[in-house]
Amino acid sequence: MQELNLLPEVLKRVPRSEWTTLPGTRVDIDLVAHTAGQWLDDGDPKLALALLEPWFVEDGSFVARRELLFDMLLNLYCDMRKPRKKSQLLRRAALLGDATLRSGAFQRLATMASDKNHFASAWDWFDQAQRADPTRHRYPCPIWK
Repeated sequence: MQELNLLPEVLKRVPRSEWTTLPGTRVDIDLVAHTAGQWLDDGDPKLALALLEPWFVEDGSFVARRELLFDMLLNLYCDMRKPRKKSQLLRRAALLGDATLRSGAFQRLATMASDKNHFASAWDWFDQAQRADPTRHRYPCPIWK
């Protein structure tokens, strides 16, 4: 039997201004991610954005347990054409994150550099990702370097 996520219904009855307090509660992060994903699927990215952004306000927010929310927020910034916010979030994660989030931020930066055909920079970012969390990333193919 699948669990029922009531968080979207609860949040509809709570003023959005109070959503900023969610990260300090015991709400299940997986339910937050599911809710944001549901709202994205329903075509309401602004609701998803309002739900996800508060999770990365505090400097101590950049932890592995929030990686899915981090990835969703980065994707949302990209989809909503908010490159400045995306860049700021990546910088904060690279600076303040635990090993997992730092590595993820560096991996994103590597991908972005590669997309712009800046391959030397991409490899530098990838090396930083690997140093941040050596167990996480492997070179895709040794002959590429």
